[in-house]
Amino acid sequence: MVFKVTEEAKKELINTLETRKNAALNFRVFVRGIGWGGPVFGIALDEQKDNDYTEAFGSGKIMVEKDLKDQFKSFEIDFMKNFFSKGFVVRSQYGGSRC
Repeated sequence: MVFKVTEEAKKELINTLETRKNAALNFRVFVRGIGWGGPVFGIALDEQKDNDYTEAFGSGKIMVEKDLKDQFKSFEIDFMKNFFSKGFVVRSQYGGSRC
C-alpha cells in the first residue's frame, strides 16, 4: 500500500468525493513546491493519466505519478484543522519537506 490515510483525512476525502461535480476526477498527490527539506507535497482533484499509480478509495481513487511513487515509496495523508486554517497534509516517509 502506497497511501496511508488517517481517520480524519478519510472523513474529509470521502466527503469531497461525495460532493464532487465531475465523477472522472480523483485525488492526485503531487509536488507543489520545494522547501528546506525537499519537495512539499499536495493533493488535488484531477483526471487519471496513463503514467499514474492508483489505489481505490471509497467511490474514487488516489493517484500519484509512477516516478514519484518509485522515488518516495509511500505517502501519508492527514487532515489538519486549527484556529488559523484547515486542509490536507501529505508527507512521504522517504524524503520531502515538512515546512
